[in-house]
Amino acid sequence: MDKATWQQRAERELGRPVARLDYSPLPEVRVPALVTAGPPSSRGTGTSAGWQVASTHAGSPEVVAESVADDVQGGVEAIRVDVRAFRGARDLAMAVNAAEPEHRPFALAHGAIGDAATLVGLIRGLRRDVSGMQLDFGLDPIGELARNGFLQGPFDKHVASGADLVRWCRDEAPRCRVFVADGTVWHDRGADEALSIALTVGTALAYLRGMEAEGLSIEDAFGAIELRQAVPGR
Repeated sequence: MDKATWQQRAERELGRPVARLDYSPLPEVRVPALVTAGPPSSRGTGTSAGWQVASTHAGSPEVVAESVADDVQGGVEAIRVDVRAFRGARDLAMAVNAAEPEHRPFALAHGAIGDAATLVGLIRGLRRDVSGMQLDFGLDPIGELARNGFLQGPFDKHVASGADLVRWCRDEAPRCRVFVADGTVWHDRGADEALSIALTVGTALAYLRGMEAEGLSIEDAFGAIELRQAVPGR
């Protein structure tokens, strides 16, 4: 998706021009609400991805697989699958096969490291080149703690396991992301746009520092984090 298309969709949801989100801390200073380095590269031509609009699917494996297949047939840009109702590799395989991840970005929502490892195994089983695939593994221990009120295992262990997955992505699938700083968690709990963005950035920084502590470079760590924001309607 190029910037113009993204901006058109964002403004439709916001009900106002994106430029009206800019602010001026001083009379002579204007700070844009969102700055980009330019249009994102076309899929397959680089390791960086721009903003994307993904359809999210939740429910039983059968329901998810059917709805994913319908969206794929309709030309959806990207697929995100909520795996909380899944119970194993067979369930996830149904969604992966329907999504055809070699042709479009595929993401896990509310995934744990076990789900990520299962996805890696399934992708390897496709026996196709993974170097151009864009996979988001959806690890978000801070978001899960905020959502559920508890976290299974120490935070540092989650980050260490994720860092191992980042190394695999760096060597085999450089367009993949491992962690997500999910602003929808805060939005769903009543945070306004400013607070949601602040908490999302703070979450991303915690993951960045954790991966650095595990020996990853700042470039590898930063590239492994997806930022996700809700765009509330007006």
